[in-house]
Amino acid sequence: MSERHEAGAEPQGPRRGRGRRRGDPEWGDAVWIDPPASSDLFVRRSPQDDDRTANAAGEGRRTGRRRAASTPRQAQSDGQAQSDGQAWSDWQEQAEFARNVALRHLTGAPRTRHQLEERLADRGVEAEVAAEVLDRLETVGLVDDREFARMFVRAKHAGRGLARSALRRELARTGVEGEAAEQALEQVDDQAERRTARELVEKKVRARPVPTGGSAVERAERDKHVRRLVAMLARRGHAPSLAFAVVRDVIDAQDAD
Repeated sequence: MSERHEAGAEPQGPRRGRGRRRGDPEWGDAVWIDPPASSDLFVRRSPQDDDRTANAAGEGRRTGRRRAASTPRQAQSDGQAQSDGQAWSDWQEQAEFARNVALRHLTGAPRTRHQLEERLADRGVEAEVAAEVLDRLETVGLVDDREFARMFVRAKHAGRGLARSALRRELARTGVEGEAAEQALEQVDDQAERRTARELVEKKVRARPVPTGGSAVERAERDKHVRRLVAMLARRGHAPSLAFAVVRDVIDAQDAD
């Protein structure tokens, strides 16, 4: 027996037992090492183990990002550090919070009282506090439903060609109804509606002329154009009788040219 064997060393040749030699495809990058005193410290890692570790780490990062994204942003622009739904220390603190929220929303565009009431309710402001704050804003002229309705009607009629019936529905969605809405709608009369409807149809016909031939195919295509133009006016609140009359006038004018 050699000196190595006499010292208690392992014999030469393939090693067996608790390890594999480097490069063994079954264990990937694992290497055979002499077992330490505590077997709990001996760990082999396979490619599958590495994949599972990487997947777990990636899932942890994604979970952290989702949690960060789902954290509600503090309403610092409202002048308060508390988040929605938190109780205020007193009435005055809640009123100040409500005033800041309302003023911030009035900065970008005019709002109706109803729109601000909904916003304050979403932020957890009590109805009594919201009413007190909005009453004060109405007194100083920062909230004016009548002026809002007049501006709204002018803009929507000129920009989108909406008729009075459509404008009335749009105003109702903002919370303006009754006398305030009807006074604003007086800005649009029958002549204004007809003029706007004609401008809409003329714009469509210029972009896509209506066939004027007498063949069956051309007549069918002409009828299709008429239906589309009438439907376009109907979606904007124009009465069917007005829509058909305007479409016929525009198409007749095109034929005359």
